[in-house]
Amino acid sequence: MAVSFASTYVGESNAPTREVELFEHVGFLLESMSRAGEDVNLLERHLDSKKQDLELCRVALQRLQETLDIRSGGALVASMPFYNAEKELSAAKARREALDERLRTVREQLAAAKAELSAVEALVGFGAHDVCLDVATSRALWVATDRKVSLQRQLELCETGCANSSRDVQKAQSCLLSAEEGAGAAAIKRAKPFLIKLHAAQSEECNINVELEELIRRSTSAKAHHKASMDALAEINASMHESRKGVQVDSRRTKSFVDAVLYSDWRPLVDGDDHTSTFSQVSSSYVVKQERKQPGMAAMRRRFALAKQRRRDRAFDKAVLQFRQGLFTVTPPCGSQRNLRNTSSWCSPRKPATELSTNLRISDRSASVSLCAARPEGAVLKEADC
Repeated sequence: MAVSFASTYVGESNAPTREVELFEHVGFLLESMSRAGEDVNLLERHLDSKKQDLELCRVALQRLQETLDIRSGGALVASMPFYNAEKELSAAKARREALDERLRTVREQLAAAKAELSAVEALVGFGAHDVCLDVATSRALWVATDRKVSLQRQLELCETGCANSSRDVQKAQSCLLSAEEGAGAAAIKRAKPFLIKLHAAQSEECNINVELEELIRRSTSAKAHHKASMDALAEINASMHESRKGVQVDSRRTKSFVDAVLYSDWRPLVDGDDHTSTFSQVSSSYVVKQERKQPGMAAMRRRFALAKQRRRDRAFDKAVLQFRQGLFTVTPPCGSQRNLRNTSSWCSPRKPATELSTNLRISDRSASVSLCAARPEGAVLKEADC
């Protein structure tokens, strides 16, 4: 979406053009702000639920570990150093294999670079007296030499890394042998099935942590986008005040606020055919399962959502039409400029702290906007009139 602003608004005769340019992106900003607010509300609810799941999973993991230790007769705790050493040995072997593969690749590339350099030297008669080189030949010789030297350095680094990884593997093997002697073969064998159950529970905890980090990232992005949209609307509002008073308006400042919204990395949770994110896939599959279990409730929810969306569309079109006829001001979500600047505090006197109240109420939309009627030319427009 292109943003078009004049370089600077000068003169009183261009006032209608200024207002049209300022109001050009109001509809998009309101829609973007509303959707970001809805996403934050949804993400905060999922975050609370996911945090509770993580706490329950950790408690269950601790109890499972205690239970398995009792059932194994202490063999699980005694054999844990052995399995940790086995894990370290496996990781060291994987690193050595990767370095060996890299070393083979660098050796092949170095052999090709040496052959290329030899071909260029033979072409120009390198080493003979009174050799005249043109620009292309000189550049080819320089590139081939530089590539050979660079690959030689990479080869030395790879050889050093392979030697270090081999020592790490030997050290891990010695640690594994000592841990096996300390635990005993019988305890290691008896603890194996209990360790499989423990690893499954730990894997579940790790998956919950990954999902929680993704939710936090999406929530932070949505909050930043919501704040950027509010700042852009407030900037357009201030620019409109200055324009009607005949004051010059810096269009580059307004454009920077709008561009911050247009080029942000925020992606809506439900954006047409965009269901590529992990959270969208998990959410959509969960909704499908719930609808299959409760078809009647699912149909009722779909009808309710469709009716709600229609009301929002009508209210939104009406608000945009009113905006084109007058001036608007954006009210901060919590009634204070501190919360407008601080994206980490999302509160509302009528809703819990976990809910984001965008307060942008246009009928049913999440935006609280106060409309100001258009003033005739020459009238003094004050902030209190809004």
